Amino acid sequence: MAIGDINYYAGSLVERIVISEALLALSDANVMLPLITSKGFDAANTISFPKWNLGTNKVNASDVSQSDAGTDAAAVAVNSDKKTLTPARYTFYIPLYDDAQDSSEESNINSTLGILGANAMGAKIDNLICAKFDSFATANDVGTSSVAITVDNYFTAIQKLKSAGVKGQYRGVFDPKQIWGSYGISDDLVTSDQFGGSPELQARWLLNGFEGKLAGIPIYSSRETTTSTTATKAGIFGDGALCFGYVNPLIRFEPEREGKKIRTDYVFSANMATDVFQDTYGCQVWTATSA
Repeated sequence: MAIGDINYYAGSLVERIVISEALLALSDANVMLPLITSKGFDAANTISFPKWNLGTNKVNASDVSQSDAGTDAAAVAVNSDKKTLTPARYTFYIPLYDDAQDSSEESNINSTLGILGANAMGAKIDNLICAKFDSFATANDVGTSSVAITVDNYFTAIQKLKSAGVKGQYRGVFDPKQIWGSYGISDDLVTSDQFGGSPELQARWLLNGFEGKLAGIPIYSSRETTTSTTATKAGIFGDGALCFGYVNPLIRFEPEREGKKIRTDYVFSANMATDVFQDTYGCQVWTATSA
C-alpha cells in the first residue's frame, strides 16, 4: 500500500451496479405442459379425463363379421373409462424486508422476484410431469440403465407405440446428458460407424450442436427428468399419454404485506395434479448418463 493510493480514498469511491445486465439463474420451465393433455377450471375438487375403447371391452376389426339376410348383427360391448385427478396445493413464498429493498440499487426488484418465483413453479410442474415417465407400461420400457442412449432406442420406442395404436405426433423429452456429451445421442450420431451412410445428419450435429428431430420425433430438453445415481429416466410418448389438471389461475402470485415485520412476502401457489392418462401410450427411456 502506497501513500495516496486507492485505500486512502475508499470513502469516496464510486460503485456502479449494472442492473440492466443482472444475471438471473432460471430453471427449465414449461417444457412439458404444451406437450400433453391439460385442462384448467375456475373451480374443481376433481378433474376427470374420459377415454374410449381402451378398457376391457374394445371394438375392432375382429368384431366385424359377415351376416346373412334375416339374421341379427352381433352386439359388441365398448368401455368408456376416465382418469380422475385430485388437485393438490403447492406453495412457497419469498420474503423481502424493507431494509433490503431500501438498500438495493435495483428499483424493479418486485418484478425480478416475480420472474424467479413463477419460473420455479413452472419448473416444478415439469418435475411432477416428468416423474410420471416411470409409470408408463413396463412392457414399453426402452434402454438400459448401464448403457448410453442410442438411435436404436428411438426406433424401439416408435415400434412399441405403433404396436399400441398410438396416433399423432410422438415427442421425446430428455435430460441434457441424454442429448449432448459422451452419454448423449449426439455421441452415437457423430462418432458411430453405423451412421456413415447419413453424413448430412452428422454434419448438422457437428455444425449446429443440435437437431430438432430424430426418427421423426421432436427432441425436447429438460433438467427436471428423474436421475437415479448414474442413469436418467426420459420419455417418448404420444397424444393421450399424460394428463394435467389445475384450478385457475395455473400459477397464483400475490404480495402479502407483513407490516409488523417490516417486510413483504411474495407468495406463489398452484392447485394442480398430473398422472399417466394411458400407460401404453408412452415409453420410459432409461439410459446411463454418467459413469
